[in-house]
Amino acid sequence: MAPNGTKIYDAETNIKIAEVEKENMVTTKIKKKVSDKQLIARKDGYSPTPFMLETAFNPSSLWNILFWPGFLVDLGTGKMFKWDNTIINLELEPATGTEK
Repeated sequence: MAPNGTKIYDAETNIKIAEVEKENMVTTKIKKKVSDKQLIARKDGYSPTPFMLETAFNPSSLWNILFWPGFLVDLGTGKMFKWDNTIINLELEPATGTEK
């Protein structure tokens, strides 16, 4: 679990996505993509911790092949894919020269 005050950033854009505020947990929505998404957890006094949201194919979207416009909608909206790991436990390491 990440300590309270840990901020989660999109590694590609460096935009803050979420912040751990209580009970060492945070929930956020992240739009699905065809490729994996790299995120970084940062908190003062700790080393930045990169982690990955892995994308997996959603096999239930294959039913839309029977109705091809739905298949195109799923492809365009990202519903054809799902995050493989939806719960991530982070353990931040203290930065060199600092203590918890």
